[in-house]
Amino acid sequence: MKLRSWLFRVALIYCASLLLFSIFEWAELNRQAELPVLPSNHHAKQEILNATIPPAVSTAASRYIFGRTDNKWVRIAYTSFQVLVFSAYLDLRSSDSGMGKTPAVRLPIIMESKHKDEWLKESMFVCYFPQLNASVNAHLYEQCENHDQRYGSFIANCFVDISWTENLSSVQLRPSKSADRDGHHEIVISKSLVVKERPPFNTTVCVHSPIFGHAYSSEYIVRYVELTRLLGAEHFIFYIASGSARRFEDQRLLGVLRYYEASGLATIVDFGLPIDRPSDIWYHGQSSAVQDCIYRSVGSTNFLVLTDLDEFIVPLASVNWNTMFQQIWANRPNATGFHVQPLYFNYPQWKKRAEFAPFIHFETTESGSPFFRLLTKCVVKPERVFEMGIHHISKQFHNYFSNEQLDKSIARLHHYKSRQSMDSSDSLRVNTIMLRYKNDFGLRVHKVLYKYL
Repeated sequence: MKLRSWLFRVALIYCASLLLFSIFEWAELNRQAELPVLPSNHHAKQEILNATIPPAVSTAASRYIFGRTDNKWVRIAYTSFQVLVFSAYLDLRSSDSGMGKTPAVRLPIIMESKHKDEWLKESMFVCYFPQLNASVNAHLYEQCENHDQRYGSFIANCFVDISWTENLSSVQLRPSKSADRDGHHEIVISKSLVVKERPPFNTTVCVHSPIFGHAYSSEYIVRYVELTRLLGAEHFIFYIASGSARRFEDQRLLGVLRYYEASGLATIVDFGLPIDRPSDIWYHGQSSAVQDCIYRSVGSTNFLVLTDLDEFIVPLASVNWNTMFQQIWANRPNATGFHVQPLYFNYPQWKKRAEFAPFIHFETTESGSPFFRLLTKCVVKPERVFEMGIHHISKQFHNYFSNEQLDKSIARLHHYKSRQSMDSSDSLRVNTIMLRYKNDFGLRVHKVLYKYL
């Protein structure tokens, strides 16, 4: 009896150990499947290191396609309140929606919101053009997402005669009552907005939230760029808040961005705001960054995707963006753009993970909250946009253009978000669509990480 009991225990322990070993082996296989590794063969490894990612255009050419990038925020002199100007664009588009049928110089500005009524009533500012020794009134347009903060985002519109346009290279925004021509900073016109039938790029991504401080690592930026390129991106516009108050914790992050810039794949815009308290303006001046990005993209790209670094527009009925965008605009030729509905990936630590798992995480959420369903992101034809919101197209350039909601069967916005912030009525499900990019993704990431980091 004792022998039988002893044999039974031995058999039980043996079976348990086999089961435990199988579990560990299964976990290891899955871990290896999730994290591509470089081949041990030296020749194969060298092939990967030597393989370069071909830029869509030459490095030298790409630096000017999206306008000047040496802009700095300038404070307007002789004013009783703070007005900041970042850039200026000569807009040669004509509009039938109240935005002017004549050319205009448009300046994205940030100012103390409580003074907007004074500007509107009194035409407080003018655009002075030193090349012509001429000035016109600056008409103020308030952007839609200032959220009652102390500082808000606006557009100063200065309408000019078409005969002026060939000679305009810079502009001064100055108080209309100031006779003093000294002490005013000239804003160099970054770019002329001209619609082109065949722009240099087909699809560009605007990462419209300024990158700052501690939010992302250099490795994460590489993974974001390479996965987004697999989806169909040809070029990226990054806004960075690199002022002294927001130094990057990961010093390699800026280096990675410059690496992509040198490859002709990215345009880097230093957007560090000279505002002491970040809480005085909505999300680091995001609205002004979005508007600046729209202007930069006119005539430079067919399609502009506007997302954050934790978001990916994933095609479902097509393999990549190029096919999808051609199809949806063929069906809606007058569309300014499409709103893509979100699908949330609940992954609290996704930003800190070094492996591939964050982008193929299976547990997704169909939000039950009406608020979260409204947080769409957009793909647009930039030349058709007058004002761009964060989650919607605020105003199209012509009345006959339309804003469309993209059907959920065509594409979804994958948004990586902590589950704690989701609604309790959300339903959890499994999603494996990103697995189709897995192998190519691993090779691309290793090319950059081993070459640069």
